[in-house]
Amino acid sequence: MGAAKYQVLAENLRGLIRSGQLAVGAKLPSFTALNQQYAVTQATIESALSLLADEGLIERRHRSGVYVRAPQAPGSPLAARSRRGVIIVTEVSLDLAQQPSVDGMSATVVFKALAACQRLGLSATLLHPTQVSADDVAACTNQPPSGIIAIIASPQPNLLALDALLRLPVARAGWGSHGYPLGMPLVEHDHAAGAATLTTWLISKGRRRLLQLRPPGGGGAWMEQRRTGHVAEMQAAHLEVLPAPMLPTGPEYLADEAAFLATARAVCGHLVEYLISKEHPIDAILAPSDGFVPALARACRLCGLIPNVDVALVGYDAYGEHIQERRFEDVGPLATIDKSNASAGEALVRSIMDQIANPRATPMPIMTPPTLIVADAAPVPG
Repeated sequence: MGAAKYQVLAENLRGLIRSGQLAVGAKLPSFTALNQQYAVTQATIESALSLLADEGLIERRHRSGVYVRAPQAPGSPLAARSRRGVIIVTEVSLDLAQQPSVDGMSATVVFKALAACQRLGLSATLLHPTQVSADDVAACTNQPPSGIIAIIASPQPNLLALDALLRLPVARAGWGSHGYPLGMPLVEHDHAAGAATLTTWLISKGRRRLLQLRPPGGGGAWMEQRRTGHVAEMQAAHLEVLPAPMLPTGPEYLADEAAFLATARAVCGHLVEYLISKEHPIDAILAPSDGFVPALARACRLCGLIPNVDVALVGYDAYGEHIQERRFEDVGPLATIDKSNASAGEALVRSIMDQIANPRATPMPIMTPPTLIVADAAPVPG
């Protein structure tokens, strides 16, 4: 496999610096000039510059540009960039030659945080939570970064160096499920508002028997927030609040049709009492995420029901067009919620900048508002 585009660009610039064509103190070409000369995206340029900054070859000057710097003494990879940089601790590994499209929610948050740093002239270093070392903590203690952002999708227990890094007295902000240190403001999605918006939309379409489903394992705090929003809207409409059963299996990312059908049958058996009730059949299902909808649609068919006619199916996370299981059951959600992952990435950097501008102020959490996406219709703000 050949080198990534950003690595090729970095090598070209590195050669110009080492040959003296770009001398110490010289200003590098602008992003526009590099784009025209090398035919690469701004994200590729940012990644190449980040690599050179890691090596201590360049430095950013706020509102001025990027300059060749004098050779630096070796040490932690974070040390050369920490004065004006932001450290992003995340499991996501990106080739910034192109925006990620399949790496999930965390990748979108990371990409948008990097883009926000770029606009502000801040360098950004990606650091995997399991790779934080005592040397990194020492480097950041001696030469504090502008801020630290944690975008961590899964819990990271018993990582002492990570906890020490996230507790440094600098501007900090977090997104994800890590148990963040006290005082770190979080950027969170307003799950209660999202579920309330979906519930209100279903009621407006004449649906009255709404079944909200929990994912396998229960879903945790975000699911409880959604439950709160759903229940509040049902009660406000004077409608019966049904139980929220947990799905027996995760009908997402199934490789073949046999596995899909087996999952759909398991789901059907689990929900059969709601689907074929003669007295009080349900007429809508709120799935935990868009990816569950095809299996739910097949479960409806197994019970003799027409999905999105007899039973309205709505999802969450706004990726219905990219569900792999639609190869086996081409039914998507009638409506879904965009949680604004892009807004979360930008909000993380905004929180860092606000803390830098007002170091004595108490950092506040930030909620990203949901947006209702209706099939074949324009987005509707929640």
